[in-house]
Amino acid sequence: MTFTLFEPLMPMPSVTFLSVAHEGLPASEAAAHLAIGWVGILSGLTTVLETGAPLAGPPSV
Repeated sequence: MTFTLFEPLMPMPSVTFLSVAHEGLPASEAAAHLAIGWVGILSGLTTVLETGAPLAGPPSV
């Protein structure tokens, strides 16, 4: 897995992009699920960084 931080092509103040890539995984259903999982994780991270509050999750039982 590789994490890459990079600046946007058009400069924007206080903006940084994060890319996550899984390398060497065989094409499979599990690999597709990993990609979907990272979308949720990074979305939650973005929410915390932008608002200071965690993304609302399902209610606890």
